[in-house]
Amino acid sequence: MTNWVRVAPNNPNGMGVSATISNVYGRYGASAKDYSFGYSGMLYSPSWSPCVNVDILVSAGPWSDTYNDPAPRYTIC
Repeated sequence: MTNWVRVAPNNPNGMGVSATISNVYGRYGASAKDYSFGYSGMLYSPSWSPCVNVDILVSAGPWSDTYNDPAPRYTIC
């Protein structure tokens, strides 16, 4: 099984989103700003361990002054 993450901020005011997908086999990030899209690489996950973690950061400016989302880690199985 493979997993990947797509980030798509829906904000015209320069807000950006960065997300990282990870498990014991690796870690990939993706980022996007305004109405653009960002895609991470594919993260291998064998059938006995299908869960991945997703960490999210939101940027209030041009990729500086980032802060953590109120629930920064999501586990998806």
